[in-house]
Amino acid sequence: MLTPYTSHYTQLVTIVLYTVVCLTDFIDGWFARKYNCISYIGKILDPLADKILVLVLLPLLQMGVITSFPIFIILTREFSVMALRIVAARHKLNLVEAKGLGKLKTAITLPVCGILLGRVVTQPDASMGWYWKPLSLLQHWVTTWPEPIIQGLIILMVGITVWSFLHYAWLFTWEKLLQQTNNNHQAAKKYLYALIPNTFTLLNIVLGFAAIYWSLTGQFRLTMVGLLGATVCDALDGLFARKLNTSSTWGQQLDSRADVLSFGIAPSILIACYLHSLIGIVLGIVYGWCVYYRIKRFKQSGHQNFFEGLPSPVGAGFVIVATQSSLSSPIGFASISVVSSLLMISTISYIHFRAARNHWVLRIVGWGLFSCFLLSTLIMITIPYLHDVLLGLIAIYALSPLWVKPNTRPDLSH
Repeated sequence: MLTPYTSHYTQLVTIVLYTVVCLTDFIDGWFARKYNCISYIGKILDPLADKILVLVLLPLLQMGVITSFPIFIILTREFSVMALRIVAARHKLNLVEAKGLGKLKTAITLPVCGILLGRVVTQPDASMGWYWKPLSLLQHWVTTWPEPIIQGLIILMVGITVWSFLHYAWLFTWEKLLQQTNNNHQAAKKYLYALIPNTFTLLNIVLGFAAIYWSLTGQFRLTMVGLLGATVCDALDGLFARKLNTSSTWGQQLDSRADVLSFGIAPSILIACYLHSLIGIVLGIVYGWCVYYRIKRFKQSGHQNFFEGLPSPVGAGFVIVATQSSLSSPIGFASISVVSSLLMISTISYIHFRAARNHWVLRIVGWGLFSCFLLSTLIMITIPYLHDVLLGLIAIYALSPLWVKPNTRPDLSH
């Protein structure tokens, strides 16, 4: 009821009340531990009280001392943890009590919110009693703090909030896996390892949907960033699956759907939007069908020493980089999409990426692609003709069957 405030007196009263409420949070925990009077209802009410205190961020947003993004992160964390607590209680998992990181999060968030309450500039009230003077001086001192210090405190608050949520989600996942495996730690670890490549697959899907949105809104540079990022995720999920020696039927199905979305549907929509014509729609449909056929054939043949037809991530890279190349005209872009479509459904043998490092030309191409990707997408450096170089490196791989023969490929079966 006291916030948002404009008078200095109301501000000081709010700070005092907020400080008292924060101290009660510390005192009730101290009494509970000292006299061992912990109850189930207390375990529920204590974190609920913390969440109510965090709601002070909303009037702080209205008073202009904090932006909306940190509040979004913090409140998302609070509601997500609340949802996990409900699920944990339903499945009888021991996750109700606050963990160490949760207490650290509260110990940092509450003081930072108190400091932000003092950052609001109000007009001094000469009619206030002398006993308000020390607090008024303290509040005025807080307003003199440099802005980088305040932003650093907010970043610290958000960082520990995210960290505590990830820790809590990890505990929840581990307890759930132990419950499903009848407390078999080895079996639980196997299930847990399978989540790592699946996480990259889900990120692949997210980037695919983002690329579709950016294509529909004409943001083709961001589309390239999204789909190249999806390509990296596609490589990492397979790498971690092999390194951890883990796989699941659900993960394989999810991976196939991610490939269809990120390297089939998303580039198809990009082609249609970039050409912005009936021909573009037709070429997009043809490209999408070729990717679907390519992935279906790959699922039937399984993992081999070589790819039959151009890999769909490379075909997608060919198309998306062409949108940023200075060498590509509408006719050239359409030609690239047609060539990529035909190469994907062809029976031409392409060296596997794991074996390409054994060929010096393709090893240089691989490092070149990696460097150009970092410069053009992650670091966002604008270098003339960088995308032309990236397009040329992809073209070298597309032409590699001309000099890399099947009998020169090393055996990858072991």
